[in-house]
Amino acid sequence: MALLDDYNDWEIFLRLAARKGLDTSRLDSVYAFKKSSSYANENESFGKAKIQWTENLSKVECALATTQVFLICDRDEATLDMDPQSGVKVRGQQYREQINAIHWPQGANVSVHLLAWQRREIKNYLASHTALNHHGKLAEINNAELAQVHHLVANNPGDNDGIRRLAVKDTINPLINGPDGLCVQKRQDYIDLIPPEEISEDIENMYNFIVGKLN
Repeated sequence: MALLDDYNDWEIFLRLAARKGLDTSRLDSVYAFKKSSSYANENESFGKAKIQWTENLSKVECALATTQVFLICDRDEATLDMDPQSGVKVRGQQYREQINAIHWPQGANVSVHLLAWQRREIKNYLASHTALNHHGKLAEINNAELAQVHHLVANNPGDNDGIRRLAVKDTINPLINGPDGLCVQKRQDYIDLIPPEEISEDIENMYNFIVGKLN
């Protein structure tokens, strides 16, 4: 199972992965659940709510079919030590101790993985030069507040610190939302405008990590 701040985050991830040419059918066995990370500032423990939810799951007195639990967190303002090999796994003794403290029923073989996006949140991965330019919104990202070296350019994913830290909701939401919130068709139409070359390697890293644990 995968825990994310919003179920729609998983759908955006799947569609970006598919657009990048990855076989998302390999993720069909993963069930996504909505659970906020509750991370508001540096004084809070990163991923605390997701870890506590998983700990509560471990105490349920029923047979568990789950063998892998992926806690996929928005990075927000957190300063994290990310595993350079995977690109998505959060390192640190405090997180390792919290996860190791989860005791599963005897005989249960469950692995828990604390993961995070390199960018603030999944919607940052919708920041595409080509798609935003198509909608006349590119200047909302490539403005004077963002260093020119970090500006989005064609056929480049924008994997830089400026785009990673940027708050993009006000620009992206109107392009994928309808009157009642997220519009599935508008979301897909927007993603279809993004060239595969403009999709971050973070999407492929998350895909590879999860698929690697399912094998």
